[in-house]
Amino acid sequence: MDSSHRPAGSSEVTQNAGGPMSPCVSICTLDEQGLCRGCLRSLAEISGWLRMSAAERWDVLGAIASRRAARV
Repeated sequence: MDSSHRPAGSSEVTQNAGGPMSPCVSICTLDEQGLCRGCLRSLAEISGWLRMSAAERWDVLGAIASRRAARV
């Protein structure tokens, strides 16, 4: 996927041949909405990350960006 299709705010995410790397920042506790306080992923997104395609990972990163923007 070229950079024009990446979600806003994803430029700091390291990539590999399989797509973006995990956005985990090692603050692994869930908030009241069931999202990780560190990376803002759901438990399903965290547990499924390694099985996701590159496109699915970019979709999750887009969702994270939206969640982060909604919290401001």
